[in-house]
Parts: sequence; structure tokens; C-alpha cells
Amino acid sequence: MIKKFRSSIIYKFMSIPILAALGFAIFILISLVTNRENADRLTTIKDYYIPILEKANHNVIRMEQISEKMVAYVTTADNSLIEEVSKISGEFNSSLDEIIDKSNQQYGEKSAVNEIKKIKKQLLEYMEMADAISKKIINQENLKSNSDYVNIYADAQQMNVKLTSIKESLSQFRKKYKQKLQNMMKMADKKASQAIDLGGAIGIFTVIVIFAVGFSITLMIARNINNVVQSFKMMERGEGVLTRVIECNSNDEVGNLVSSFNGFIGQLRKIISVVENQKEEIETLNSSLEDKVQELHILATTDKLTGMKNFAYFQEEIFKRVNEYKRTKGQLFLSLVIFDIDHFKMFNDTYGHLSGNIALKDVAGRISKHARKMDTPCRYGGEEFVVVLPKCNLDGARGFAERVRAEIENTPVKTEEHTVDVSVSAGCAEYSPEESIEHFIHRADEALYMAKENGRNRVELSMPENA
Repeated sequence: MIKKFRSSIIYKFMSIPILAALGFAIFILISLVTNRENADRLTTIKDYYIPILEKANHNVIRMEQISEKMVAYVTTADNSLIEEVSKISGEFNSSLDEIIDKSNQQYGEKSAVNEIKKIKKQLLEYMEMADAISKKIINQENLKSNSDYVNIYADAQQMNVKLTSIKESLSQFRKKYKQKLQNMMKMADKKASQAIDLGGAIGIFTVIVIFAVGFSITLMIARNINNVVQSFKMMERGEGVLTRVIECNSNDEVGNLVSSFNGFIGQLRKIISVVENQKEEIETLNSSLEDKVQELHILATTDKLTGMKNFAYFQEEIFKRVNEYKRTKGQLFLSLVIFDIDHFKMFNDTYGHLSGNIALKDVAGRISKHARKMDTPCRYGGEEFVVVLPKCNLDGARGFAERVRAEIENTPVKTEEHTVDVSVSAGCAEYSPEESIEHFIHRADEALYMAKENGRNRVELSMPENA
């Protein structure tokens, strides 16, 4: 289940925000670490280096005061300065001890400790020199000559030289750690700038990665879907899609769709191969079936005795011709003639049904002989025949009926044993607009009935009702 989910499109698109969140987390982590380092450096500057510089500066000033007072002490022999000199020297020494202790315990600045110890050593030497001079001056009664004062003054000068050395050492220490402070500030700024640059680079890199991953996923999905769409379009156009296999290397939903589509095409290819192998047989069967259908249609619409079209075909034909008349809005005429063999029942009773069948065939042949190619002669039923005459008005129908009637009257029917005179009666009608098919046939039938009533062997016309 997990493997299937990892190969899905949803998982692929979820990787984009995951990458974004990961890049953002890395940026936050780097920023926190960098800010912590900067905070530690600033704390060191605040709690250690700045106090060192302040104490160094303060002690230089104090030492200058000591120097001035010691000179004054030598020249004035003021005993009250001894205590102040001792106090200042003691405070300065304590300050140096405090700096050394803090450096060792909190900051681990060994180089600073060593420099402070050197200064302290010089200070102790200075204090010893000052103490020796002080003792000599206190015991002024032991001073016997000016040479003793000269010696004391020389010692004071040496003490001032020592003080100058201490001042130079303190000044160098101050300059050194002032420069170190500036370097640390620059380093802190540089680290902060690097953190910003690194964060920006990570952000840009994350955006590029997200864009690249999203673009590649979208491109892959779009390419696979486009392959499927193109294949369906080729299938729609009837092109050679069956020879094409869609390539897709993904296992997601699109990959499953492509795989299923390829499988479907493969199965379809097999089916078509089977169909093509049987194509010739199918075509032969289709041709035979078409012939059979044609034969059945002919049998269904042909009268077996006379070979004419039967009543069912007549119904189809009259319906088609009436619709044609209506489409042309009456520009093409349409007429109908119904023939009936006179006294046909008596003919059958006298000469037999076989002779009657011969008479039916003979009359049918003569009607078909005078019909045009566009005309449709049909056996209407029993001894009646009907002919559909398209593009023919009532006069044309009467002329056709008279020619048929005259030939039948003048040409006896020859049976196996007899030669018999036969006549027909005919009724003609021309189609009128808005007239129903049933009424049209009924009018032709009424004209036939009128011909029989008026003596048979004649043609009668049914005039349109609006004539």
C-alpha cells in the first residue's frame, strides 16, 4: 500500500511542499546557529574585552598619578604621600589580579593573561623601588650628604623609567585588544552577512529545486497524457494507432493508464488480426448474404405466376411516387391505371384454371410490353392488374390503357387446346394535390367499375373532384 502511494501523482506533488519546508528548516537552523555565535561573540565583547580596556585605561591614569606623586614626594619629603602611593599600587595590583582570574576562569585568554602577568611583574618591581625610596626618605636623619639625596633622586628617576615601561606595556595591551575588539566586530558582521547570503542562497536553491522538480513532474505527466491523447486522436482518424506503443516509465496513475491502454491496444491488435484472417471468408459470406437478401426481396415483391411485381411492391411504389409528387409541388404528373380481365370466372369455369393461368400470363405480358421503364406494372390481385405511371397525366394514362386494351382484344389467348378471345376493362385516375393515397386508388377503382357497368372492354376516366 505504501509503495503504491509513493508511486502516485499525489505523492510526487507532495514532495514539492516537503522540499520547500526542508529548505526553510535548513535556513532557520543556520540562522539560529549563526545568531547564537554572534550573540556569544557580543557577550564576550561586552563582559570581557570592554572591561579589560576600561581597566587598562583607568590603571594607566592611576599610574601617571603615582608617578607625579612619587616625584613630588621625593622633592618635598611629604610623608603623607606614602600611604596614598601604597593604596594606589595595591588597587592597581588587585585590578590586575582580577583580570587574570577572569581571563583564566571564564574566557581562556592565555595570551592576555601572560601579558597582564608581565605588566604585574613590572608593577611589583616598581612598587619595590617605590617602597625602597620611601624608606630612605622616611629616615631623613640618616641622610648625611647631598650625595645621598642624589642617589634617592636617581632611584626615583629609575622608578619613573619603570613606570614609563609599564605605561607602554599597558598602551600596547590596550591597542592590541582594541584591534581585537574591532576584528571581532567585523567577524560578527561578516558572519551575519554570510548567514544572510547563505540563507538567500539556500532559498534560491530551494526555489530552483522546487521549480525543477515541479516542472519535471508536470512535464512527465503532460507528456504521458499527451501520448494517450494523440493515440486516441489517431484512432479517431483511423490512422495506424495499432502499431504504436506509448512509452511511460512512471508507476503512477498515468503510468497505469498508459499500461492499460497499451494492453488494450495489444488485445485489440490480436482481435483485428483474427478478423483480418477471416476477412475473406466474411466478405464471401456477406456477398452470399446480399445475394440471398436480394433474392428474398425479389421473391417477396414478385408475383410467381406472372413475373410482375406484387401488391406489396405496388404499395411501396405508390407511396414513393406520391411523396415525389409532393416534393415537386405538382410539377410532375402521376396517374394510375387498373385493368381487369372481363368474365374471367366464366373463362376458368369453361377452359379450366390452367388455361386461366395462361390467360393471366398473356395479359400481364402485354401490359408490361406497353409500359415505360419508369412505369411499374403490378398484379393487383386475382384477374386485376395495376400500373403506376409517373410523369403522366390523365390523357397519357388513357392512351396507354387504350393501347393495351386494343392489343389484348385483337390477340386471342392460345391455350394447349383452344384459342380464346380475351378482353379487359380499365379505369384511369390522375393524382390530385392534397389527395390521400387511398382515395387516389379508390377513384381509379371506381373508373374500372364504371367501365364494367358500361359494357366492358373499354376505358373509363375518373376526373379530379376539383375539375
